[in-house]
Formats: sequence, C-alpha cells, structure tokens
Amino acid sequence: MKNRMVNWMTKGYVVSIERMQRFARSERGDATQNWIVGGVITVACGLILYAFLKPQIQSWVQELVVDPLKSMK
Repeated sequence: MKNRMVNWMTKGYVVSIERMQRFARSERGDATQNWIVGGVITVACGLILYAFLKPQIQSWVQELVVDPLKSMK
C-alpha cells in the first residue's frame, strides 16, 4: 500500500513539473502566474513525498554522509 502511494506521489511530482513547463511555454495566461502555480504544486508534492520517504532519506544520509565523516576522525 505504501509503495503504491509513493509511486502515485512520484507520478504526481513528475506530472506537476511537466505541467509547470507547459504552462511556462503557453501563450495564454500570464506566464509568471503559471510558473508560480506550477511551483506551488511542485513544492507541495515534494513535501508530501519527503514526508512519506523521511525514514528512508534519513538512513541514506546516515550511510552516505554521517558514517564516512565519523570514520574519518
């Protein structure tokens, strides 16, 4: 269930980026407003993804950054 949710959120994130780029290229409407709307959607999806993946991200940071720094001392 959680994997399906993460896949869904990742797709939403990618779609929002594509939509934001399409808005920026479109002639109709104010391009700045479209960038702002697209940016807000992208940031919201990114925050939701981060909330779901936080434990995984913390373990990656631990493995890739913290442990090598400790072993250097």
